Amino acid sequence: MKHVILPIGSTEQHGPHLPLGTDTYIARRISEALATELRVDLAPTLSYGVSAEHVGFPGTIGIQPETMLKNVEGISESLFRHYQKVIIINTHGGNTSTLQKLKNGKIIIVDLFHTLKGILENLRETDVGGVCHACEAETSLMLYLTPDLVRKEKITEDIVKYVPQLDPQSKSPLPNGWKTINYSQSGVIGDPTKATPEKGKKIFDALIKKMSETLKTFLT
Repeated sequence: MKHVILPIGSTEQHGPHLPLGTDTYIARRISEALATELRVDLAPTLSYGVSAEHVGFPGTIGIQPETMLKNVEGISESLFRHYQKVIIINTHGGNTSTLQKLKNGKIIIVDLFHTLKGILENLRETDVGGVCHACEAETSLMLYLTPDLVRKEKITEDIVKYVPQLDPQSKSPLPNGWKTINYSQSGVIGDPTKATPEKGKKIFDALIKKMSETLKTFLT
């Protein structure tokens, strides 16, 4: 039996310059590349995620963690009728802790933000600790993958470049129930002015290489 990839993103604000479906577009493009590389099948993308941190901005459509669990469990149950393993490619940080509850021998979860560790240090120009959103990295990926959807004229310097409370090393750690709007009126955390499509290609290629190497150890 073959394996199948299930991409999971979100529908939420990504500042004035990126589309609501940013995470979903990235999830799909990563999953398409991995499906080709690993010779596995590709399921339709799940475009709604756990997005409570972004509810202060219009356009954000989120679901509850328990709803996500039931949805993904039901989808996986259907897929297991025809596939040996389900590979979840998650590109939204708000989904991470919920999806980890599904991890087992048959469901493999690959998380974008865990994979990015060790990649961005040599590629990004900005020094932003902790959580980033619609930032240099995400904007670079979108400029490379879907440039027509990026509102380049909306990329400005009126953004939050560093939020100590969102830094894991901070003495004031990220509070439970935090909201993006309390830190950034634009919805951006990071510096998208440093984003380039060339940087996006490097990040994308590095992600595919690292993810495919990780997945090959589970699929052999």
